[in-house]
Amino acid sequence: SPYDTSDSLEITVYLEMSEDGTIYCVAIKDDGLGTTAPAGWQIKANSGDFDAWGSTAIEARYYYKGYVRFQGLVEDTAYDVYCFGVDMSGNGIDGTPAYVTNQTKVDLTKRTARTLPILVA
Repeated sequence: SPYDTSDSLEITVYLEMSEDGTIYCVAIKDDGLGTTAPAGWQIKANSGDFDAWGSTAIEARYYYKGYVRFQGLVEDTAYDVYCFGVDMSGNGIDGTPAYVTNQTKVDLTKRTARTLPILVA
């Protein structure tokens, strides 16, 4: 299952799939009002008002694991991260292209992470 690590200006999200494919992720700043999950095609195409975007190849030789690192973020800030996985046959986690889009599958990828404050002594 996904987990994350943070420092003052970046967040790294560690990911896993059950087969070869690619995972695309976005980070959206949460100002306290929450965020709305983008559609899978928006995540894949980096087509939205995102604060950061990244992707990673998932392969058997790496035990179906990978990570996406978001850099250049604002310190001490909450971000919601959403991801969209596509297997090597082109099937998305939302059921596309074979079935009607199931947005709930994208909604369930949400992770909230916070960059750390820079402490000055």
